[in-house]
Amino acid sequence: MREINNIHDKYFKEFMENPDMARKLLEVILPQELKEIIELSHLIPQKDSFISKDLKEAYSDLLFKSKLREGEEVYIYFLIEHKSYFYEYTSLQLLKYMLNIWEREIDKENQKKLTPVIPVVFYHGEEKWRIPSEFRSLIKGIEKYPVLGKYIPDFRHILFELKPETDIENLKELAIKLFLRTLLLRRKVEEEGFEIFFERVFWEIKELPDEQGYLFAAIMFYIIETVEGVDITALKEYTNRILPERGSDIVTIAEKLREEGRKEGMEKGIERGIEKTAINALKKGFDVKTIAELTGLPIEKIGELKKQLN
Repeated sequence: MREINNIHDKYFKEFMENPDMARKLLEVILPQELKEIIELSHLIPQKDSFISKDLKEAYSDLLFKSKLREGEEVYIYFLIEHKSYFYEYTSLQLLKYMLNIWEREIDKENQKKLTPVIPVVFYHGEEKWRIPSEFRSLIKGIEKYPVLGKYIPDFRHILFELKPETDIENLKELAIKLFLRTLLLRRKVEEEGFEIFFERVFWEIKELPDEQGYLFAAIMFYIIETVEGVDITALKEYTNRILPERGSDIVTIAEKLREEGRKEGMEKGIERGIEKTAINALKKGFDVKTIAELTGLPIEKIGELKKQLN
């Protein structure tokens, strides 16, 4: 099974890179005061990502551009936390990404004034979110010396915390209900059991309009990759009983999973081979920097291999 955070990332983006899906989710997440001034029908996904490589395992992000009521542009920036626990300095992280968005705007578009950025944090970890959404809550001395607040950046982010008790059932949009329900997959299966959960999910998929039929494959892949003990055979049984018209799709998914498994096995084999070469070079007395240049492995990884030899 692949790294779970990468699975969350892929699934989230498969839904949210569709502007219609993003609009429907934002209608759930944004406060009314923002929905009154932002024209979500003009939502356009941007290709940029602002998360560094070392944080990709724990986070993903999406940037959208839209319009305000009188035609001015506005950005909506999604930071998705895939960790099972929250990060105390999320507001600082957001500030850095917002600055990156503005710097990119200055470089590419030569703007004299900066476009507003609305920061949204989407969190579906198991630990309850317990940190304020205001940036200034991170700064010591503000409460004792309020005048400091005049000289310190300040903003607040919108937090959407998805948890088992989140009221999903009353959502009007079936696709968003399915999306949020499946993100809670592991916890819901533990609570309800496989049969009840999958029965509900498959009947909801059946009710999706034709133009959202593509979501079937995304949901199936996510279920298989996320829940231990669920395999393609079980999903075939539900498909044949509830969604017989999707029978060929589930076969295609099975074939793709087998191909991905073979590819992943080959990649792991190559990686093991490179590490073995590095270990042999260490045994022969090559220095770490030379081995890094020869194998392409990070110096830190070669250092770990060297420790294993000692």
